[in-house]
Amino acid sequence: MMKSYSNMNSTMILLNYPLTLIAMFISNEKPFYIMIVLLLILNKVAISSLGAKVRQHFANPGFSKTQYTSEDLMRNMVVAASQKLLKSAKKAERASILVSSGRPSMVHSSQASEPE
Repeated sequence: MMKSYSNMNSTMILLNYPLTLIAMFISNEKPFYIMIVLLLILNKVAISSLGAKVRQHFANPGFSKTQYTSEDLMRNMVVAASQKLLKSAKKAERASILVSSGRPSMVHSSQASEPE
């Protein structure tokens, strides 16, 4: 049901509303009515966006937890690779890597992930 509603919303945004706006411009409708149609378009976009997230959650309830876990795993892999690179690099290369990595954090990375 949600998928068919999403298809209806996309048809309205791609076909019905543009044709309605063109007809309104041709017939010199009041700007108030044109703004209402534009607000309807924004409403349909918001509903479609939220509906897609809800459909994704129903299709795979663990999606957000899995995404968070995979992002955390990737972040840890990048940190481990950079530390390995720092250990094997020469002094000049190590300095270059540290300078290009940006400003250091005031909180240690293991303390940043733990809640207080």
